[in-house]
Amino acid sequence: MKKIIISGLCAICMSPAVASENMTIKPYIGANLNTAFVSYSNDTEDVMDYYGIDLPTAYFGVGFEGGLRFGNIKETWNGGLALTYDYLFDSQAAVDNLYINEVEVGFSAWTIGFDNYIRIAKEDNKRTDLILGVGFGQATERINISGMGLSEKYSDDGGIFVLKFGANIQIAEYVDWSTTIRGFIPTGEDTDVDVIIAVQTGLKLHF
Repeated sequence: MKKIIISGLCAICMSPAVASENMTIKPYIGANLNTAFVSYSNDTEDVMDYYGIDLPTAYFGVGFEGGLRFGNIKETWNGGLALTYDYLFDSQAAVDNLYINEVEVGFSAWTIGFDNYIRIAKEDNKRTDLILGVGFGQATERINISGMGLSEKYSDDGGIFVLKFGANIQIAEYVDWSTTIRGFIPTGEDTDVDVIIAVQTGLKLHF
């Protein structure tokens, strides 16, 4: 992943277009709140049903983001690189089993992606952009199971493909507000999850 980030940064920095007086490269950091909805695979649901466990489908979480936005500020299109971390808090499953007292499930993910900022409005030199993005990363599923005086913790890692759609609104010279819908799609086979849909809203601080 480090090689990919470095290669992307070098490509941007070496671009001849950077010499343009209107070209800008803006680093930023941001934080957001997430609401996520999980669709489990049929095999996972069948196994859970057999053990009397109804897995949670809605999660609440937080996210952190850092990256670069680049492009001519007068042009309709700008590009960007984003490195994100999302953490979905553990949520309890409904359990109907004599031997299992409690099941908690949570998720987290690191992703790197390329964003397209497409200007759809401009007022008082403040842009409103449509965001279209694509990326990939690594996700972790956490499972805590307790019962019969025992407690077990499991985790499962796997690759993910990410699609992003949303809006970015400049609310001050160095502050943006963004809301996006992201789809996290596992890239491996025989995964517990088919897709996670996350709705994210938060602030970005530009430098």
